[in-house]
Amino acid sequence: MTSGGMYLTNFSLSYINYTTRIVAKCSKVIPTMVMGAFMQGRRYEKKDYFAAMTLVCGVCLFALGDKASLPQFQPKGMVIVCALFIEAVAGNFEEKGLFNVSLPMSHAEFIMHANIFGLLMTITGMTMNGEICPIMGYISRHHKVCFQVVIAASFGYMSVSFILLSIRQYGATNTEIIKALRKMLSIALSLILYPKSMGWRYVAGTAVMVFGIVTLYAIKTRRYMKAAGNAEAFK
Repeated sequence: MTSGGMYLTNFSLSYINYTTRIVAKCSKVIPTMVMGAFMQGRRYEKKDYFAAMTLVCGVCLFALGDKASLPQFQPKGMVIVCALFIEAVAGNFEEKGLFNVSLPMSHAEFIMHANIFGLLMTITGMTMNGEICPIMGYISRHHKVCFQVVIAASFGYMSVSFILLSIRQYGATNTEIIKALRKMLSIALSLILYPKSMGWRYVAGTAVMVFGIVTLYAIKTRRYMKAAGNAEAFK
């Protein structure tokens, strides 16, 4: 599921622009909540969904701050919707089947197994569609690509490790909220490194996002206190 979601997401980038991908990925909070209710029996009230949708709208509005990067897509790009639900199922499965058990799997062990199966699936797919030979030829001619791949893989490993630890400690839904905020911070950092005019979408997006975060925190805090400190109530 993890590899399938990543493959469909990367495939969709051939038909949608990066801004559309950011907006779609930020919206994954909602399907993760739906899958959490279906797979783990969690009960979310209307105010939970409202607060989550408010947060998503704030991050999406912030991502749309640049008029030059408004969403663009072709019909084939809609496969990203399938990718979102696959990743939502994967996150809840990891939390329920691998971490919330009597003998939980470590995040390092999970990454190792996921990458082994993912590598086999990727090599098979690339061999079948004829991509593997051109890639190997390109790498043989441009040796610096190997170094760049190692650097990218190292950062990817650290990112996935933090995500899995977040799922283990705080649940799949809270992890998706963290990831949505991470995307917003990435955009904010790009504005600092590459200054551009601040439009109303940046300001409005920030305000809506803060409102969504405060609302979610208040809801979860009240539920946590009512449950006498049961950590499950905060998820």
